[in-house]
Amino acid sequence: MRQVILFLCLAISDLNIYCQNIATDSSVTCNAYWKKGDKRSLTIIKTNETLNSGKREKFDINRYGVTIEILNSTKKVYDIEWKLSNLDTGQKRDTSTEAFVNGLLDFIDLKIIYKANKIGSFDTLVNYEEIKKIVEESISRYRSAAANKNDFDNKIKNILEMWMNRKMMEGNLLRDIKLLHSAFGFKYSFSKHQYPTRIANFFGGPPLPAILSEYLIKLDLKADTAKIAYDQDIDQERAAQIIKATLKEIEKNSGDSKNIAINDHTEYDFILTTGWIRRVYFQRIIKVGAIKNIQTCEITFK
Repeated sequence: MRQVILFLCLAISDLNIYCQNIATDSSVTCNAYWKKGDKRSLTIIKTNETLNSGKREKFDINRYGVTIEILNSTKKVYDIEWKLSNLDTGQKRDTSTEAFVNGLLDFIDLKIIYKANKIGSFDTLVNYEEIKKIVEESISRYRSAAANKNDFDNKIKNILEMWMNRKMMEGNLLRDIKLLHSAFGFKYSFSKHQYPTRIANFFGGPPLPAILSEYLIKLDLKADTAKIAYDQDIDQERAAQIIKATLKEIEKNSGDSKNIAINDHTEYDFILTTGWIRRVYFQRIIKVGAIKNIQTCEITFK
């Protein structure tokens, strides 16, 4: 069904690429109407918290800036530049090998060039080879400065495998970009629409079955804004069967492979006339027995 809606949005945009989103009292389309030279600055804040029986065991927060610019705009495609920059948090940077391995992007100012289709959905990465070279050079510089090169090599091994494999690198590097663009190309209403889907199995093995719900939270025609949301929940019974088969030790760790839940919630605030996003908020909650992990990502446009 979502593919049908996407096709209709593409067909409509062929008729007039520069018209605004279609809104009624109870529904709205979310399409991009950007122009060459459009430029926005945004801040991305991520948190990662782990609780055990309600007691905090870990809390990390990362913050960085991005400048996004429309390099070219046609009736078929957008060429977009996503430029990362580190924000001054007033704290001294940890330059240890451990910090470098755990937060590679914190140490590199990257310029990512990619394409989005005419309604704003992500299409493809353009400058993969350039990014790969920058990462390789950065790793080489930090290795040269490392006091214990064997320790550095051991810790960076898995990172190298990830960043030198295009599919794996894109999965990590483009996560925020794809999050920003994933709402485009669809129609939303105050009634929830649900679709079967699958999410990555972080235990390993086949993807986990889930249900995706999308809906309109708020529509203000006078203010030219709308808020839409996605909820994604695993099918606990079916997912438990997959997890149990994939990781038999899970019952020893959590007591019951059915005692696992993964819940995602995403919100988008966007401007109707231009399709520019004002704010994206993503939260993932993973529960395994008494352990709860909460991950958030907030993208705020200035």
